[in-house]
Amino acid sequence: MRAAVVTGAASGIGRAIAARLERDGAQVLAVDLEPDPDGPGEPFAADLTTRAGNRDAVAAALERFGRLDTVIPNAGFQHVAPVEEFPEDRWDAMIALLLTSPFLLAKHAWPALKASPSGRFSCRTAKTFSVIGMSTPTLRASAVAAAAV
Repeated sequence: MRAAVVTGAASGIGRAIAARLERDGAQVLAVDLEPDPDGPGEPFAADLTTRAGNRDAVAAALERFGRLDTVIPNAGFQHVAPVEEFPEDRWDAMIALLLTSPFLLAKHAWPALKASPSGRFSCRTAKTFSVIGMSTPTLRASAVAAAAV
């Protein structure tokens, strides 16, 4: 049986990914800031804008499942504002969640993923920053982070 960590699993795409993996027979740690106890997978609360939150999510999966085969860093949120009005603390939180968190999840999960015969790290991105940056003065931090991944 495969074991997976899916972040942003309480709603949207993350919830759908967790449900699909579970339907396909995988054990899923459904990580979210506010996990849904009725959602797919085993709920796990973590603040993925922190180093500890990322480390704890991987450690919890290994403790509960004894292995880790797949990590899907899907957590995110959006904030759109003109550059001069974009809150710096919101920027920091978005970069932490959309860019630093996938790195930290990969770092902490890498030994287990290497040990798995089917180890996978699946990071979805959207390379849209250059188009957005040229077409509008509005800054989308998620596009910046996606371009960086």
